[in-house]
Amino acid sequence: MGRCITVIGTHRSGTSALAGVLHRLGVRMFDKQIQPDRHNPLGFWEDAELVELNRRIVNWRRPRRGAFLPEDARAYRDLIARRKHHGAWGVKDPRLCLLGQHWLDALDAEGVDWRLVVMTRTPWASIKSLMRRERWSVERAEAVTNEHLKHMWPLYYQHTDKSAIVCYGTLLERPRDVARSLADIAGIEPTEEEFEHAVALVRPELCHHGA
Repeated sequence: MGRCITVIGTHRSGTSALAGVLHRLGVRMFDKQIQPDRHNPLGFWEDAELVELNRRIVNWRRPRRGAFLPEDARAYRDLIARRKHHGAWGVKDPRLCLLGQHWLDALDAEGVDWRLVVMTRTPWASIKSLMRRERWSVERAEAVTNEHLKHMWPLYYQHTDKSAIVCYGTLLERPRDVARSLADIAGIEPTEEEFEHAVALVRPELCHHGA
């Protein structure tokens, strides 16, 4: 049974680039991929099934009232049960900042070894990028970003022994170092071709609002 790498970070914090590097290193980040768009031309590297599950719970346009429900936990465990034999695998979705402990509990319940990777970026840079993508006011983008941060850091501090932090600026400036660290975290040994393919995904020119 492999190890699950769970990537969390606020919207527009560089989690897509991080997840893409992991996938190219050999960590299976999805069964069915969400396709790239003009905001993420290199891809989101998100599993469509998990994202849809999370959207049912946390949807900023149509929020569902109520707490995390038993059927949500069952859906998480069912997804994990079908993926846990992949070897090195992972998930990424900014909503896991809010739902991460439920997800980690489901991994534990299924007996899956896991690591948490926290992606950080200057909050104001994430806010500006979110405003541009969603055409939101600064107040709304700031509120959503702060809500994610409010839950993200306690989750990290609760699991520091199984967690790592990656700074977006470091990924852009030293992608090889970050890629080596990610391979170690995932417990994998990528080929030279896989490693170079992963590093090539990091494109500093696509960062428009600072790291």
